[in-house]
Amino acid sequence: MRKQPTTERSCLAKDGSFFSVSHGWMEKHMVFVKPDFYDAFFCKADACGDTCCAGWEIDIDPQTLDRYRRTTGAFGEKLRKNIDISGETASFHLLEGDICPFLEPDGLCEIYRTLGGDALCEICREHPRFYTWLNGRTEAGLGLCCEKVCELLLQREAPLTFLEEDDGQDPPDAETDELIRLRKGYYALVSDRKKPLTARMEALLSAACRDHPISLSPRPLFGRKTADLLWLIVLLMKETEPINSAWTAYIQKLAQQMPHISTLWETTIAARQNTYERLLVYLFYRHFIPFAQDGRLLQGVCFCLVSLLFVLAEDMYAAAAARDRRTAYLDNIKRYSQQIEYSAENVAFVADKAEKLLLHA
Repeated sequence: MRKQPTTERSCLAKDGSFFSVSHGWMEKHMVFVKPDFYDAFFCKADACGDTCCAGWEIDIDPQTLDRYRRTTGAFGEKLRKNIDISGETASFHLLEGDICPFLEPDGLCEIYRTLGGDALCEICREHPRFYTWLNGRTEAGLGLCCEKVCELLLQREAPLTFLEEDDGQDPPDAETDELIRLRKGYYALVSDRKKPLTARMEALLSAACRDHPISLSPRPLFGRKTADLLWLIVLLMKETEPINSAWTAYIQKLAQQMPHISTLWETTIAARQNTYERLLVYLFYRHFIPFAQDGRLLQGVCFCLVSLLFVLAEDMYAAAAARDRRTAYLDNIKRYSQQIEYSAENVAFVADKAEKLLLHA
């Protein structure tokens, strides 16, 4: 069972500026970046077809734990009875099926109802938000593991844009500036709608190879061997550490069906070029900088491309089964994100294999 992903603490000051707090120090960020749909996010609560209150270990941060210890009355007793302590880590004692003990039958949170939103532990308050910190820059986003986030990403077909709030003070350092410049160039390649998306993805991989210090060449993504590549990607995903038994059953069925649906890739990608473009740009927004900072720029590009191609394979499977395409597309992205993006081990595994799949040595 996985832990709910944690981040450095983030705080919004009264003047609207953003701070990150880590290891007891505070640094004011001059630039705050967010996708154009960020402010429209809200939790669907009991209207959501999924729940983020089951299937994860939910750690409790020290400040919230202290509050729970000081909460009085019958509910305070219930809180403390449902907290496990292991060393310096506190977490909720999950019920059968790895369900949070405070998830009520109607899908709402008993802590929220009883004590209010400010009583939630940090993970529950922040989820599904994520943050990437650079020198003088904070990039915020919303995880695709969440049904509402997928809806927001896909409700428009216009190119995805990002909003920047800049206080106009010190410019970013040279390394940060170069990474941002490079990523914007990749965004431009992916968003060039004068060309089919297949050509844009090929151009993206070629550009990343040129930007790599070691001479590497890309394999063709689209053509007579595309069906074989998609099948290999599905088999790759089958090797990842499963989040639950539902994923295992799903990926086995998808792998079995790939030889029978291989001809559907062209019509599937042609029908959803704009939404696939938005997804690819968003994957870049979340993953490119961390990979590049770690010296794995090309691996990060391959990871994003293979992630999109896996969603394409999922959509082919849904099309063959005559599922409602919009519902299936939302489910497919959410399933991918929960299985891969929320496991550091799976991200590393897929990235390593993706590089080998897409490149000639």
